[in-house]
Amino acid sequence: MNIEVFRSDVLNPLSKAVPGFIPLRCEGPYHDLLACDALASRVEHGAPPISAFDAAKNGNDAALKAILTAHEDLVVLLKAQYFFAAVFVDSLVATVCELKDLTLKGFLKGKGHAPLQKVDLAATLDVYTVCVFRHKFLAHLGFPRIGISMGAPGTPIRISPSRLDGQPTLLSADVATVEELSQRYRGRIRDLDRTTNPYERVSILFYGVPLGHLGSLNDDRETIDNMVERNLCESLDRVEVLAAVDRFALAVTHAVSAEPGTREG
Repeated sequence: MNIEVFRSDVLNPLSKAVPGFIPLRCEGPYHDLLACDALASRVEHGAPPISAFDAAKNGNDAALKAILTAHEDLVVLLKAQYFFAAVFVDSLVATVCELKDLTLKGFLKGKGHAPLQKVDLAATLDVYTVCVFRHKFLAHLGFPRIGISMGAPGTPIRISPSRLDGQPTLLSADVATVEELSQRYRGRIRDLDRTTNPYERVSILFYGVPLGHLGSLNDDRETIDNMVERNLCESLDRVEVLAAVDRFALAVTHAVSAEPGTREG
């Protein structure tokens, strides 16, 4: 959504439905998210249309420097999008529920979720993984990691954190748990059948295991969230982050507008 669509399809309906709703608390971080996306688009279009490998092979030092600089900028902007997305999601939940310090995870565990009883949890899963990825890999690092960016000209930039301390990622017990979860969700999570690699399956499960029910997170969700810290889990790209935020914002708007106790216009 552009900012005008966001105001008309999200902020205006919520302002009518929630007596204490303050639009600026949500518009600020959403505007920052859009600004990051627009800046990333300009960086992408301004970079030389060749790979760093080809530039180096051809001895084109100027193009190589420009490509590497653009690549670094895009990685930083993707990290910023994750931060602004998490701020927006928590701000939206707290403002709609009129509880100042409420977070998405607190809402899902049942703290003050009355205005959002009908929220679509399938539409919430993607922003939940955004918030978890931001928290575990970009903000609070429990052990040394490096962010390895993935991408080439014309392909999305993603981030794949990995350990730097030489410790194993998946323990033998983790491999067994991955197999158990894969059997449980086979046919319910897309792409699980395309690989038998437990490292790849951790990422697929991370983005696919459902949340459960309001007031009680799925035990499998907690399991995969903890396990992903020991595994190289690829991030979403910038388009996917923004799409996840938009889907959740519209789901919240629909849920609040459908509540019988909300204020009419």
